Amino acid sequence: MEGELQKAKVAAIIFMIILFLLLSGGCLEEETDIENPGGGTEIKSNHSTEYEGDFPKRQLSTFVAVYMVGSDLESSNGYASKDIFEIIDGASTLNRNETEVLVAYGGAAVEGWEGMTIAELEDLRKDSEDEVIGNEEIHRKKYPHANMGDAAGLETFLSYIRENYESESILLIFWDHGDAYRGLCFDENNGYDRLELPELSDALEASGMHFDLIGFDACLMSTLELARAVEPSADYMLSSESIEPTHGWDYVAFIGYVSESPEASAEETGKVIIDSYLDNPSHVPPRTLSLLDLSKTEEVLQNVDWLAEEMGTSFSNSKGYCGLGASITKARKFGVEPKKGSEISMDLKSFALRIGEEMPELTDRSDDLIKSLEDFVIYSRQDGTMPEAYGVSVYSPQTLDSYSTYYGRVSISETWSEFLDGYAMKTCADFTEPGISKSGDTFSVEDDSGLASVDQVYFIASPEGPVLIGKMPLTCSGGTNYSLPPWGGEWIFIENSKTGKSSLIYAVCGGESENGDRIFDTELGLQRDGEFRSCLTQLYLDTLNGTVRAYMNPYEVLDDGNILFSKEVLEPEPGDIITAYAPVYGEAGIKYWTTLGRLKMDENTAFVYDFLPERTYYTALHAEDYRLNVNMSEPKEIILE
Repeated sequence: MEGELQKAKVAAIIFMIILFLLLSGGCLEEETDIENPGGGTEIKSNHSTEYEGDFPKRQLSTFVAVYMVGSDLESSNGYASKDIFEIIDGASTLNRNETEVLVAYGGAAVEGWEGMTIAELEDLRKDSEDEVIGNEEIHRKKYPHANMGDAAGLETFLSYIRENYESESILLIFWDHGDAYRGLCFDENNGYDRLELPELSDALEASGMHFDLIGFDACLMSTLELARAVEPSADYMLSSESIEPTHGWDYVAFIGYVSESPEASAEETGKVIIDSYLDNPSHVPPRTLSLLDLSKTEEVLQNVDWLAEEMGTSFSNSKGYCGLGASITKARKFGVEPKKGSEISMDLKSFALRIGEEMPELTDRSDDLIKSLEDFVIYSRQDGTMPEAYGVSVYSPQTLDSYSTYYGRVSISETWSEFLDGYAMKTCADFTEPGISKSGDTFSVEDDSGLASVDQVYFIASPEGPVLIGKMPLTCSGGTNYSLPPWGGEWIFIENSKTGKSSLIYAVCGGESENGDRIFDTELGLQRDGEFRSCLTQLYLDTLNGTVRAYMNPYEVLDDGNILFSKEVLEPEPGDIITAYAPVYGEAGIKYWTTLGRLKMDENTAFVYDFLPERTYYTALHAEDYRLNVNMSEPKEIILE
């Protein structure tokens, strides 16, 4: 009798374990109330008005799903919440019988943004009544331990969509930091774990869903690598080649459009998002946004492979290698990493155009690629500050460190990887600096492996070597000859017009905008409200009146050594403390970076283009090859008194 009783207890325990496992199954553990365990599970979140279980799926015309990883953008400045408020404002005329907006938000170290919360538009409306998102238990589901930078978090969100909604059109939007082919959606609560492209692709495929449009309101995501990853799961991709400013997309216009036009096609909606993003007068540079027809992805990939095969045969002769190097150097760049002398990506059409110019023997192949890209990018705009941003980028071969540590896992093809391997091996084998010789007022500059750049540099002297304060590109005057223009000491610096205090800065001219402004890149430190941040800064010099506008893009160096650019573009404000940095040069190039100066901003302090503060300056010709070997001519002294 006692043995039978023991068996019954064991059986009961096993039954309870099995029941627990059945009830707790799913992608992630959620915080829920569970009812009716014997007759099918009804999983209810607090304050929800609709439940999973035997209820039919909602039938809609348009469904917008937003995967919003707040990260430090939310915890520091509430940027994600601001866009949720825009979504609510844009949905003022939305008919929920036709259209729904579902947001999964979390991934930020702030109350209410732990884990992942899934909320419909009506939940968000109620939650926003106190002007704070996430502090009320108003949602469909909450997963307090979810990692939104992991595939499981995304899979859970997609599973919820699949089980509860059916729609004629489904738009899936990702919101957070973006890092091109290195991933996106960095969860602040989980060590900034990110969704890598293989994770993203696998989660989309596992969902079994197909989306009319997948959009990325994040920096640097309009890459061919990403298009290849999402192509099986969507018709269109909407994304930016460049850094995206703080404000991101105009969600009032976007959600307002789908509210008024629930039958609109994904292509029409994508164009509205692009136009509202570019035309909003409150938005700041740089801005690019592109709509890609993913059905054309394979054709582009094939043309890249054919071009890569022929480029790969060019390494055996210096002329071919020089042509490749020049094409890479001259192509439009994105995510420039100033202290590394490299960038994250380059515009693919811009690169193909340069190949046609520098390597005429490859014109047929480059033209084929250009034609396929023009079919692939069906609508693209930039704000005038990014000439030759044609809509889709690809890994830049100048980024050798990222290639060895990461890119091989997400390369667009084996043929492309073989080309990159060959180019990297050729480049890394070059240890010879460019040769510079002077005859009269002319310099002859030569390098057996090709010149990446020839610039006029401006610098001050230090015991450790020249400290650069500026670079301007020089144009070849014929053959290998260059002339050094006269320089009277005018350059960009920071000055307080009332006190006379000033700080030099290091600025590199990166070209011109469409309206004729000169664009300079510089490395600055920004201290605001007690927080210090490193910033890649773009300066726009109006050459007609000499005024300078500054836009600072914060970034951080991750544990793996890669740089993550923030989805923020900040303008200097009174109270900010600006720190300027510059490279110190030695015989082998940059030795280290040093602090040039530090200045507190107020109503009298600004970036100016004028004669520099009184002291001795120098100018010289500076040459650099593709391996970053450098040489500099004898300097000319300029004394400002």
